[in-house]
Formats: sequence, C-alpha cells, structure tokens
Amino acid sequence: MAKSSMAFQSAAVIGSQDLISQLPSDIIKHILLYLPAKDTARTSTLSQTWLHVWNSLPNASFEFNMPPVIYPFDNPEELQESMKFIDKSLSILREEKVMIQSFKLYMKNADHERYVPLIYDWISLVIKNYVKEIDLMSLNSWHGDSILRVVAIESLVNLKLGGSRIPKGLFCRLNTKLICLRKLYLKLVVMQKDDLQKLISCCPLLEKLKLECLLDPVDFLQCCCPKLKKLVVFSVDRLDIEAPNLEKLDIFGTKEVTVLDCCNVRELKIYFCDNTNKLIQELSPKFPILNKLEVISPGMGEKFEISNHDLQTLLFKNNLAFPFEIKIDAPKLSSFEYFGKQIPFLRYVSSSLNFTKVKLIIGPEGDLDTSWFLRLRDCLHKHKGKIEVNLFMQKTRVCTLDNFIDIYFLFYVYIHMQHKDFIKST
Repeated sequence: MAKSSMAFQSAAVIGSQDLISQLPSDIIKHILLYLPAKDTARTSTLSQTWLHVWNSLPNASFEFNMPPVIYPFDNPEELQESMKFIDKSLSILREEKVMIQSFKLYMKNADHERYVPLIYDWISLVIKNYVKEIDLMSLNSWHGDSILRVVAIESLVNLKLGGSRIPKGLFCRLNTKLICLRKLYLKLVVMQKDDLQKLISCCPLLEKLKLECLLDPVDFLQCCCPKLKKLVVFSVDRLDIEAPNLEKLDIFGTKEVTVLDCCNVRELKIYFCDNTNKLIQELSPKFPILNKLEVISPGMGEKFEISNHDLQTLLFKNNLAFPFEIKIDAPKLSSFEYFGKQIPFLRYVSSSLNFTKVKLIIGPEGDLDTSWFLRLRDCLHKHKGKIEVNLFMQKTRVCTLDNFIDIYFLFYVYIHMQHKDFIKST
C-alpha cells in the first residue's frame, strides 16, 4: 500500500506541478462521484482548484411525504406514483455528487416488508453524498440497517428520527464518533436504554438534544455532553446531567435529577413531575444564574417554595381544582404569570415585591363563595395595581355573598368578568 501511494504521488506531481489539480473540472467532478462522502469533503483542502470544484457542487434539499398505508386496503396506484416521484427526484444523486442540505422522508405507517429494498436504495443514494440534515419518520425494525447507516453518516449535523422502532442493540454497534452532529431529536421512538445511551455517547459535540415521548420506559439516563446547550427530556425516571455549557433544560415527568455541572442554565421548565417542589428546591441552588422558571402541572404538592437570586420570570400552571400556596424569594423577579382553576395563596419575601408585571388567568369550576372573592381582593391589593386578572367563568355559579359590602370591588370584578349571572346572585 505504501509503495502504490508513493507511485501515485510521483505520477501526480512532476517537479512542482500538481497534475491532478490541472484536470478539467468535469473530470474532477467525475472522480468525486466515486469517492465516499467523507473523502469527497476532504478533497476541498487539497488546492484552490479542488476547493472551487467542491463549492460548485449542486445544492439540494429533498422532502417526501408518502401517502398513508392501510394494508391490505391501500391504494396501489397512489403508492406507485409516489414511489416513482421519489425515484425521479433522487435521480440526480445517481449522476453526480450533490451537497444535500436536508433529506426528509415521512412514511406515515408504511410498515410492510416490501418497502425495505426501496428505502435501502434511497438511503444508499443519500449517504454517498455530503448531507447535513436527515429527518426520517415512521421507519421501523424492517429498516434497521438503513437507520444505522444514516446515524453513522459523519457529515451529519442534524438528525431527527420519529415514529420509529429501533431493533435492540442496533446503536450499540456504532463504532465511530459523530463529530459533526449538533442536533439530535428523537420523537415517539421505541428503543432500548442501552442503545440510547450509546447513541448519546457517540456525539461528543452535541449542542441540542430532545428526547420526546420515548415509547420504551427509561429508568436511568446519563447525559455527559460538554458542548450541550439545550436539553429536553420526557419520561426518564432518573436523569444525571453533566453539561457545563447547558443553557436551557426542559424535564417532563422526571422523578429524580442529579446535576453534576450545569452552572450556566438560564431557563428551566418542569412539566408533569409528581415531586416538583423537591426538584425546585434541589435544582435552584445548582443554577446560580437562572433567569426563567416554568412550572406546569406540578402534581399533588400543596406548598411550593421558589428561591433564586437572579430569577426574573416565573410562570406557574396548576390544572388541579384546589389552590396552591406559593412562597417566592426572588429579589430580581419582574414578571409572574399564574394559570389555574383557583386563586393561589401567594407569599413573598419583602425583597421580592418589585414586580413590573403580574398576571393571573383563572378558570374556576364549581361554586364561588365569599372566601373566594376575599382571596381575589387580597391578591389585587397585595400587588398594588400591577396585576392583571382574567377570569373565565363558563363552569361556575356565584353563591350568595355574605357580609360582603365592598361595592366598588364587586363592580370591578363584574366589569372584568362580564358574567351576567353575577348581579342576580348578589
């Protein structure tokens, strides 16, 4: 091998002349057609001539939506036309090298074995070229080899897999680092925990990771990504994070989070977690520059304590029928929004009363009595005119109000509710 390489170099370079770079551009493009995508990209560093040819390669993006399949009652003519269209669109890849900006293929429940050779051929055409983004929807275990070949593309920057079934152990066979991959998005994917862990470990420069609605339960996931900036995780029981550059963290249904190094997190979202209060108390001290916190559907806890020195924006959504008590210690807090069925019991540390915006959106259900309106009045007075209250009263009946003589307050509430039954009830 060494002798043949030396012979090639001596034949290609005579004196100080680079004979290969003096070839016509059409011939160089023909040479590139037979090189693997990785080697094709490397030729751009050989000389200005090769760089010019590389930059002159056509750019293309492909997006295909195959019609839904309801086997055996599908429409063979429609499917045939769709297949012909895709083949014709990809014919350019058989003739020359192409810079593929994105390749998107949505199969829509095409789970029959007859699609395997066809999709394998399409994927083969794509991976022979330099491709930046791939988005595949509804591939399943029939297409395991195609999925593995896609994931192993070294030029890939963005990868999205949705509605797919990953054969057990498939990603454990990866033996290369995906050094170009920056964004990884998995949605409605069935895969084993070991395959997921292996895939993440092969992406050392990953910047955005989104794991949405994985259909196999994941009891533990370790995310050690030094370049990661955004992480979105659904339904992982236990999550360990070591990401010093992480800026945004969204966790859905997670029971336990261990943070090793995430001191740059600025935005935190906690959705549908039964132990929300525990997570807030554990995570806040580890996010010293946290700027925005969103808490959505927090389980059955009745009291929440939110304490963070740099917190500026707080959003809290409570879908349960009983009110929460929320204690806030955030001296820089300027915006607070609350969505719920009941008016919350709000407590503030004295240094946390510098709001510029407070908004309550309340959609009560059931009967409203005197105590409900007293709580609303106290909330209005506490925020000294800086509060906006929106009431939605479709499923509510106002009871007779006992010993309630604040006529101006009643008139204020009535104008903003526009609830025609209110006057009759009072």
